[in-house]
Amino acid sequence: MKPHLSARTCARWVRLAVSVPLLAGLLVLALPGAASARPARSWSFHIDYTINPVPDVACGGFAQTDVGTATGNGSLFRQGVWNSNECINIVTQPGVLQEDHGHFTIATRKGTLVGAYDGTGTPTGVGHLRTAATVRLTGGTGVFAGITGCGNALGDSNILDTADNHLDASGRFRLLDRRSGSGSRSSNDTGRKSNRSSRALCSHADRIGTSSEHNANGTGRTA
Repeated sequence: MKPHLSARTCARWVRLAVSVPLLAGLLVLALPGAASARPARSWSFHIDYTINPVPDVACGGFAQTDVGTATGNGSLFRQGVWNSNECINIVTQPGVLQEDHGHFTIATRKGTLVGAYDGTGTPTGVGHLRTAATVRLTGGTGVFAGITGCGNALGDSNILDTADNHLDASGRFRLLDRRSGSGSRSSNDTGRKSNRSSRALCSHADRIGTSSEHNANGTGRTA
């Protein structure tokens, strides 16, 4: 004989059957590493800087350090101190200065942003160079820990006045979720996710950079 279940008991079992999967789903979402990636955002900053080139055979021309001020649009920072170093290669492309192995930091109240860049400098007048570079945001401290991003920079450099140098850079960035990489996710999973994110952002920035180069050389520079 089958046991008789009261209506109240049946109702309890139904509520339990519904609530257990719901609670399990909420628990999965709350676990470290389960949150979705943060959406990509736009960044931009302006740099006024002083250059200090020193002859260097290994660089193919000069080893250069730069220091200046950084003004951001607020998505990354608002004010900071810029420091960078790079190789200026004057051998590989006659008439064009190559900026190789560039690395920079921007020290802000929220932490220090770290990045890299490569580019060129093309003469545009007496002592002036039009600079163009691809920029990559590679990490940092504070709020910039785990950041990935890419963008492009255009500027003007005055080799006759080392303090008269300016550039504008913009692109997209993504901050890694602070909960990812622990709990149910392995470090390899987090690394692969970061690399995919970086490649997607860099691909987007490269397309923008190609368009900007065309417009700057032809119909006018893009905003």
